[in-house]
Amino acid sequence: IGVGGDFLLYHDGTNNVINTVTQDADLYFVVNDGGSTLNAIQIDASDVGAVKLSNDNQKLTVGAGTDWRVFHDGTDTWNQNLTGHFYIANYADDKDLILMSDNGSGGVTAYLTLDGSAERTVFDKHIRVNDNVEVQIGSAGDMPIYHNGTNSLIDNYTGSLIIQTRADDEDIILKSDDGSGGVTAYLTLDGSAGHLNLTPPNNVGIGET
Repeated sequence: IGVGGDFLLYHDGTNNVINTVTQDADLYFVVNDGGSTLNAIQIDASDVGAVKLSNDNQKLTVGAGTDWRVFHDGTDTWNQNLTGHFYIANYADDKDLILMSDNGSGGVTAYLTLDGSAERTVFDKHIRVNDNVEVQIGSAGDMPIYHNGTNSLIDNYTGSLIIQTRADDEDIILKSDDGSGGVTAYLTLDGSAGHLNLTPPNNVGIGET
């Protein structure tokens, strides 16, 4: 098709081929939407064959009921699933899933990494949990940690609550307000000396137990 045969449609014996022969010439799929001509799909030859849906609110849909939709509404980008679970999986051995966002300096950085080689979840930025939203630890959520808008709470509903440090010769220190705008240690479990120190108000030392 064309004076110079620039557009070819043919069967090569195995596959059906649509070929734009001219260098960097794009391929367009154009439709009529209610009387308006619309460029629905552009294959950009000069951009490594990038497939472009160039219209705002133009949805890429997948599934018999168009249950998965990806689109840009002119302001934000949406990735929607309307049926069933939404799985994001990486099957490459020892590789990660990485969630990145703006780094405040004109680039992007990792905020959340699912580390496939170390088998752990890594948070690279601060985590903020809103008031009355619990961080629940244990299969049954037996130890919730939360702030209720006034106080911070650590609750335990099953078994003993054990606080321990395994670092050699290090301490467990309980601190609180010192009455002068700062904090001070009130109780120290001294791992190197092997005793309990009660610091204020009388600097009382309790010997090894």
